[in-house]
Amino acid sequence: MKIYFLNGKRNGELVELSGEGVSLGRELDNDIIVETEGVSRYHAKFFKQSEGTWFIEDLGSTNGCKINKKLIDGNQVLKEGDIINIGEQDFRVGEEKSKTKSKVKATETPVIPIAKEASKQSVKKIVFQPMSKKPEKSPNAAKNPGEIKPILETVKPKTEAKKSPDVTAKELSENANDIFGEQKKKNKTDKKNSVPIGRKHIFNVMFYLILLLGVVVFVFIFLNSNKENLKVNIAQGNKTQTIPLVLSYVKTEITKNNIFRFSLLVENNTATFTIDDVKADRHHNKIIKEIKPELIKALKTAIQDTRFMELHPVSKGSAVNNLDKTRTMTIALDKKVNSITIQNNSAPTSFEDIEMAIVDFIDSYDLLTFAMPPKELQKRAIESFAKAEQYYDNRKANSGNLLEAERRYKLTIDYLNQFSSKPKFYNIAKKRYDEVKSMRKKRWKELQYEVDRLERLGKLQEGIEALNEMLLLAYEDDKAKKWVRKKLTRFSRTLNARKK
Repeated sequence: MKIYFLNGKRNGELVELSGEGVSLGRELDNDIIVETEGVSRYHAKFFKQSEGTWFIEDLGSTNGCKINKKLIDGNQVLKEGDIINIGEQDFRVGEEKSKTKSKVKATETPVIPIAKEASKQSVKKIVFQPMSKKPEKSPNAAKNPGEIKPILETVKPKTEAKKSPDVTAKELSENANDIFGEQKKKNKTDKKNSVPIGRKHIFNVMFYLILLLGVVVFVFIFLNSNKENLKVNIAQGNKTQTIPLVLSYVKTEITKNNIFRFSLLVENNTATFTIDDVKADRHHNKIIKEIKPELIKALKTAIQDTRFMELHPVSKGSAVNNLDKTRTMTIALDKKVNSITIQNNSAPTSFEDIEMAIVDFIDSYDLLTFAMPPKELQKRAIESFAKAEQYYDNRKANSGNLLEAERRYKLTIDYLNQFSSKPKFYNIAKKRYDEVKSMRKKRWKELQYEVDRLERLGKLQEGIEALNEMLLLAYEDDKAKKWVRKKLTRFSRTLNARKK
């Protein structure tokens, strides 16, 4: 069976399905790689039954699979001409449809209707007669040099032709002199009333410049008036809109030998963490592009449960044991804004309650290491790397050890990323992390094919064992885990039905 790409980067490409199964998704280890919006890492799979019928199965993707615009649940038989929708990518089952176009024979030409009878009315014809250098003298030619020969003749049917009356050369000469005399007078009058061409051009340019200047002045006045109105609206506050949460927290500790600074900025549903530790040579920045809605809600609730917006400035204290400690918190929420700085002094309860909420927020992203002392951070990195090496050495004993090793290597890398100068085992951890991640994905794919094979053979008990191993290889928030659990439920129900 063949599938034809209808859009996307691979538009027009024809792919032939072969073997027992063909996987499709964004990851590079898929059989068909589709880098289109809405396609999951392991989105779907095509597989063939023993009788030669092809099916498609959704692998627990985010957006699902549609056949002829209908969302499928489980397996779906594929037929010639079916339209498959996977995210923003569309396919057709079978080869490209032949484009039939109506053919026009080369000998055929468009027919133009022709009038049956020509018009019998007289037609005026303009005859151009070039002047020769030396005009020939005819016996009937006028001797008067002012004689003019008309160049416009009226052509009429022969039946209506008439001889024009004879005009003497004298009369023609007099008429010609009158004509030229009137023309000369007219030219003199036009010259008196006309404006020189150069002066006209200057007038035109000046007119357009003045017009353009007027437009610019109008736009400038309009923009300034709108700007003033906007300022008034902001000052008065818009009753229909509320200010989204903006939170800035900065903690600074200065001693004789070091400057430590930690900051968190929550704005426009993003979070930015920054740490600078001069002595430990730690300079790191982390950005969360989209904060989870439940975490934003928790921060808002914590702020609203306090009286932070009503707090007044706190007096500054003196440094203790050469430690100058400053904490500044600025919050904008529900049309209210307040900023409080605590320097070498105890903080109000409302300030400390929000600080605890910030700690929980940081912990939800496993970023508490930002606030750890350098020695503690290095110690944890060494311990995490040693544990990762143990899991890596025992990876063949249990597939779950691959996932645990991957987690520990990743944690080691995160610990050491905060230091500008890194130890030697940092590069080893990075290399092992990539290796273990690839091994885990490869084993996952092998088990996926094995589960499908056992299902076709009816060996559901062995299929359940393979599915349980797949659960050990998946992260808790991995969407593919949903597909595994669905399979386990279906296999278990079928086995129970057989026993009855």
